[in-house]
Amino acid sequence: MAVRVSRVRQLVDLGDARARVVQQLLGQLDRVVSGVQVGITASPASGWARSVSRRWRRFFGPCCSGCPAALPRLWAYGAALALAFAMLTILHVVIGELVPKTISSNAPSAPPF
Repeated sequence: MAVRVSRVRQLVDLGDARARVVQQLLGQLDRVVSGVQVGITASPASGWARSVSRRWRRFFGPCCSGCPAALPRLWAYGAALALAFAMLTILHVVIGELVPKTISSNAPSAPPF
């Protein structure tokens, strides 16, 4: 996340469209970092949800008697995926990534150790 803002401004003044995008993203760093973290979380959440949904199918089966056979699988996977995203987002993304990054990006510059 290191970039010289003066260089970006210089490139924007020269008409560089990519530099303009970078300049816009620099103005919204909290949103950019949040979006990146959600993308990173998607892969582990998908794997976790798949294994949990296998165990949950038996709970959704009796609720769906008379439904198509795939419906309990769909409900179990959907519930497991929602739970996985919620847990991973709270534990990993919010507490482990966003809070420390937001605190450090809003803190006044400190001399290196």
